[in-house]
Amino acid sequence: MNFEPAEQPFPRWWGPYSPARGNTRGFRLSGGQLGVWVDDDDGRDFWVIRPSEGSRRLQQTISQHFGGGRILLLPDGSVIKPLQQDVERGQRVFLGEIAGAVVLQRPDGTQFSMMNPGQLNPGDRWPGPSTTGLECVLDNAGNLRCDWKHPADYGEDQQSHVMVANDLSLRRGFRAARPGAGGGRVRVTAHGHVITNREVRGEWQCLYVGRIEVALWPYLEEWIEWEE
Repeated sequence: MNFEPAEQPFPRWWGPYSPARGNTRGFRLSGGQLGVWVDDDDGRDFWVIRPSEGSRRLQQTISQHFGGGRILLLPDGSVIKPLQQDVERGQRVFLGEIAGAVVLQRPDGTQFSMMNPGQLNPGDRWPGPSTTGLECVLDNAGNLRCDWKHPADYGEDQQSHVMVANDLSLRRGFRAARPGAGGGRVRVTAHGHVITNREVRGEWQCLYVGRIEVALWPYLEEWIEWEE
């Protein structure tokens, strides 16, 4: 994995975003390492991003400028960072871009690639972290919509954008993962994999829905506010 930081000062990010919903969710620094907490049948483990020049540069950027905290990896490689001193109000910056596969190392030394997670069919258990990615809603027509908010002079501005439109494969995949549901909440992970949660026999499971075409992920210039 490579990481190219944005020019400083880091520009404000006004684009799609979703909160972490807890201190053990999403990609974050823990014990000086960058990774993600993953729950499995045996408990909770911290999977670190495989060491590389890019991962070390990203980790150093987070530590040096923010002291720690969470980052959001979008499907197109954008890295978004909420400001530690203003998490509640929603101040965020564009940290830079990653290229190449995000690979995680489990405590036992085995690896999991976020880009190539193995042969998965819609409805299969998702073998990777279930708390990363951008929260969206997939409707019955296969539209993938993200809703978010950012601070304004008075209160907050609500934003909504259709990230992917009329994706029939996602619609079929969602029905395979959650039979009988016309639509619902999903997460779009790094590299464009789409996952969702479903309660099975009293247990919440993270299931695979499908994958979007990352090249079609939208980008709007007004989402990044560079200083003049």
